[in-house]
Amino acid sequence: MGAVPAPAQRLLEIAATNTDRLVRLINDILDIDRIESGNVTLRSIQCDAAGLARQAIDAIQPLADRENITITLDAVTASMIADPDRIIRRSPIF
Repeated sequence: MGAVPAPAQRLLEIAATNTDRLVRLINDILDIDRIESGNVTLRSIQCDAAGLARQAIDAIQPLADRENITITLDAVTASMIADPDRIIRRSPIF
């Protein structure tokens, strides 16, 4: 496209962000449908909640840095039953 004026660049960034958010929403809806129909198996295992939270933060940290958002994690000692891959995959929220 060549050089894009700054205001147009910002609009393109907003459009890209909103498109990404919409794709995640559609994927969530499709996942729910697959789970309800029995086409997806959730792997429920004992997980370290703090470790999963740290992995999720690490995954979204570049996005947070770009928006000047600070993410902190307080010391947590907890375990939970979850599918760790699905938790980490779903972490990007903005």
